[in-house]
Amino acid sequence: MGDNFYLQLLICVNSETGGDTGCGELHVYTIQDGNAAPVKFGSFTGLGRIVGVAFKEK
Repeated sequence: MGDNFYLQLLICVNSETGGDTGCGELHVYTIQDGNAAPVKFGSFTGLGRIVGVAFKEK
């Protein structure tokens, strides 16, 4: 893989007690060349109920 290309892992979580408006969490990790351990890139919370995730490869 090239020097500027990193794989990304998205983890979506719904809390059973959070209701429909503030229970969703999205955690983004990158997996760099030669390093099998994911590195946390960012997190987003309070997204509401997550019902589906779509992705697009570049």
